[in-house]
Amino acid sequence: SGIVTSSEAQTAEKAAASIDSTLQTFAADLESKGRTGKHTREILSVVSQAAAFCGWRQLRDMCGDDAEAWLQGRRRDDDISARQYNKCLTLLHAFGAYCLRRRLISANPFAGLGRLSTKTDRRYVRRTLTPSEVSAIIAAGKSRAREAVQGDNRAMAYMLMAYTGLRWNECRTLRLSDVHLEGETPYIELQAGLEKNRQGAKIPLHAQTAAALDSFIAQRIQRLTGALPRLSWNSKVVPFPSAEAPLFDALPKEISVIFQKDIKAAGVVSPDSYGKVVDVHCLRYFFASELARAGVPLHLVQKLMRHSTPVLTAQVYVHATLSDMGDAVNGLDAPSSEAASEAAAKGTGKSTGVDGITSHNPAHTGTKGNKTPVCGASGGNSVNPLESRVYDDSIDDMGEWWNGIHGGLKIRCRKA
Repeated sequence: SGIVTSSEAQTAEKAAASIDSTLQTFAADLESKGRTGKHTREILSVVSQAAAFCGWRQLRDMCGDDAEAWLQGRRRDDDISARQYNKCLTLLHAFGAYCLRRRLISANPFAGLGRLSTKTDRRYVRRTLTPSEVSAIIAAGKSRAREAVQGDNRAMAYMLMAYTGLRWNECRTLRLSDVHLEGETPYIELQAGLEKNRQGAKIPLHAQTAAALDSFIAQRIQRLTGALPRLSWNSKVVPFPSAEAPLFDALPKEISVIFQKDIKAAGVVSPDSYGKVVDVHCLRYFFASELARAGVPLHLVQKLMRHSTPVLTAQVYVHATLSDMGDAVNGLDAPSSEAASEAAAKGTGKSTGVDGITSHNPAHTGTKGNKTPVCGASGGNSVNPLESRVYDDSIDDMGEWWNGIHGGLKIRCRKA
């Protein structure tokens, strides 16, 4: 209609603000919301690089087509991966969304840009670890350290990552007060400000992990206080140290280089013959994969991994080996030779099945099969006691599943 409202006029005036000054207020906004310094620096870097390439100076100069051309140029000239391309796009979109919320612009110029498929362009593919490899890595972390304290800390951190799904930074920033070993279900409480999704969580501990952690905390307190008697941190009689004291000491902020030396000492191959690599995050992968292998329902694995969607849990973190799939197939009842011969003679074999063949889950029926029931069973005739009721995803339910897992998750740790 050609008529400009006062609101539109104000937005147009604000759009004349410089990108540099707006980035500074955006950084302050991110800091106030508790976002990490790394995340803030990444956004500032991406937006600044895009602005420099495209010649943007004011907010009104920002253009989705320009940004797409810059990203495609980086893809062509710098050979960035689809994952990195999408990450840059996400960061640009976040800045545009901030400007839109503040009514500095009338529309987010990056909202319509398409993402690339990462399935066909994966440059860095992790592989799952075996229980024996995890045990070897924990042992290497303990023995390779220059000082015993460093070794104890690193080994305990690796164990926590492998058997709780904690990320390295979450593990590194734990406090003594975050560990709760009392009660029927021992757990670690992650503070919202230190967790990746900033929501906080309670993570149940495997019984063996809890025992190892109790011993570790006792030694930690002795190092802090110089006390000789063994005192549990949960005891009321411990006057010092403060509950806010860090759980770990001597843990580095960056662990990548040290971890690579640890896995080499442990005899873990990376990359393998398929080009898949092992890094410290594979300990978290191991936790998810072992839960899935043990038959824990996907919605509980998702909750334990603290994922927003089960799709991420299933597609990225849960790894099934050929051996796992072979065991699953061999768990089926084989057709009898008589039934197969009769079906072939009558021509009744269909794609949906063969007459005379029945299928059942030995873990549910109590019938022996080729595979031992995966969780909570001590023999082929056992029925999983944890399947007999509905779960509400409470901390006790997750802890019960975790401690009910049979066989495959035996934690090997040295006695302190």
